[in-house]
Amino acid sequence: MGSVEFTAESREWDRSGSRANDPTTQRLNHCPLSCYTTRMTTLSIDDFRKLELRVAKITEAGPHPNADRLLVLKVDLGGEERQLVAGIRAHYDPQSLIGKQIVVVANLQPAMLRGVESQGMLLAASDGEGRLALLVPEKPVSTGAQVK
Repeated sequence: MGSVEFTAESREWDRSGSRANDPTTQRLNHCPLSCYTTRMTTLSIDDFRKLELRVAKITEAGPHPNADRLLVLKVDLGGEERQLVAGIRAHYDPQSLIGKQIVVVANLQPAMLRGVESQGMLLAASDGEGRLALLVPEKPVSTGAQVK
């Protein structure tokens, strides 16, 4: 099986929104997407070290007031409380999350998501079949522990 490298090169889009003259688009139109693997952008180890991944404990969870797919979570990062907004509402009942340890990116710039501030990002894995799983420590660790 071949692989396709997606680049940020600018090309002309036709009226339908596709890149008619783009060889990548032409190949994808003739082969199901499953026959290609996507090559991701690589990060240097220095870029990766900039991420602060920490273990948090969910202390509160509830539906977002302005979005059907989002939950608002309160988490403890080891003495520091944060609020996260996460697109996991279709996959998790809010009450089942309380007390669960998760892995979060703790040093993201805060962002407003549908009018509610998110002060980090939880990590989760998803597959092509619509399943989603939160990344959690294999065994309990101290809240606020650094993920290495």
